[in-house]
Order: sequence, then structure tokens, then C-alpha cells
Amino acid sequence: MAGRRQSREERLRRQREYQAGYRKRMKEDKVPDRDVIAQAFLHHAVVNSLGKPKREQRLYRVLEEVEALLVGMGFDPVKTRQAFNGLLDRYEDGWTFQRKVHLLPRLDEDAPKDDDGR
Repeated sequence: MAGRRQSREERLRRQREYQAGYRKRMKEDKVPDRDVIAQAFLHHAVVNSLGKPKREQRLYRVLEEVEALLVGMGFDPVKTRQAFNGLLDRYEDGWTFQRKVHLLPRLDEDAPKDDDGR
């Protein structure tokens, strides 16, 4: 049994290493992952719907369907609705798309700086 456990642990270690390398390659190649695409999609849908009655109505229908999916996955229905409402409230108050600052290019210390020292 010790040999079996060791091989499982070795397999899991290799999987972790592979996954870490994969994430690093995706970041270096600037390939958006599922979560970044979903975030951009939601931002686009909300910003382009708020204040436009027909679009808002369609957005709310889609959000109701997404809410049903989340509840079907086991999320609390009341808290899910509160999460959606909180998100929409923030957008209505002028909340903007949250940039992934860790994806922005880093300034090279040796690069020439402008008049402001940047």
C-alpha cells in the first residue's frame, strides 16, 4: 500500500507542477482565462444595459436564469439575489471595470523616464 500511496502522491505532485507551468505560460502569453472572460462579459452586459429599458429587461431575465443556475448549484437563493443586487447597485453608482493590475507591464528600472520622473 505504501507504493500505491507514493505513486498517487507523485502523480498529484506532477499535476501541481504541470498546472503551475500552464498558468505561468497562459499569463506570459496573456491568454485570458474563464474568470477574466466572464468578468469582462458581465461588465459589458451591465454597462451596455443600464439606463436602456429594453436592454435592462433582457439583462434582468438573463440574471434570473443565472441566479437559478447558481441556486441549483447549491448557493443560497436570498444571498445570491443580494449578491446580484449589490453588484448592480455598484455599477449604477458608477463602479467601473476592475483592471487586473498584475497583468499590466512592469516599468523597467532602466527605462528612460518622462519629465515627471515616471
